[in-house]
Amino acid sequence: AAQASEVLEGDISRIEVVVDANTYKNGIGVGIAGTGETGLEIAAALGAIKKHPENPLSVLSDVTEDELLRSYIMLFNGVVKVTVDDTMNNLWVQVHMTSGSNWSQVIIKDKPTNIVSIQKNGVYLLNREEIKNQETVDVRAVLRDTNITINQIIKTIESIPEGELDFLFEGIEMNLYAANLGINKKLGMGIGAGFKKMMDSGLLSDDMVSY
Repeated sequence: AAQASEVLEGDISRIEVVVDANTYKNGIGVGIAGTGETGLEIAAALGAIKKHPENPLSVLSDVTEDELLRSYIMLFNGVVKVTVDDTMNNLWVQVHMTSGSNWSQVIIKDKPTNIVSIQKNGVYLLNREEIKNQETVDVRAVLRDTNITINQIIKTIESIPEGELDFLFEGIEMNLYAANLGINKKLGMGIGAGFKKMMDSGLLSDDMVSY
């Protein structure tokens, strides 16, 4: 939503988000830091308001009261619509955004920071869908092979360029921050806070199984 909004001028009149089923399921209960809010609708609205797509994993950090109020108004006016595409097995996010007579569309595929296409009024500003390096191994296809061996898994992972794994470390930091925030402020469904309480009381062991 941040990237789709970045290429438009003027007030946003419509945001249509299509995601894969797993992203939708995960997004329902994820809390947005400092807001007490959860869900993809509010996240899309805030992303459109804040923009700054150059920081994809921290777009929703430091939300101000004004930005939160503006996102509430967008939701109240029915500006944001989120639907699920059950045909998508891997991570898939498509955002179609309208401002007056102009529109933009952004598609994210396979990993949270992998924007494969950006359009404005039908003109591609970015299109990676058709760009493929013939020497690149399809890592996902290899790991989905039911006959894969441990040795093949290790070799496949070691063949991935180190730079392509940087987003994992960013994701770890983001998830740890979100988890601690959820535990301390009991955000979302309060599962993390509930587990922490049971561990503190001795009902659950404080070990790898519980985590």
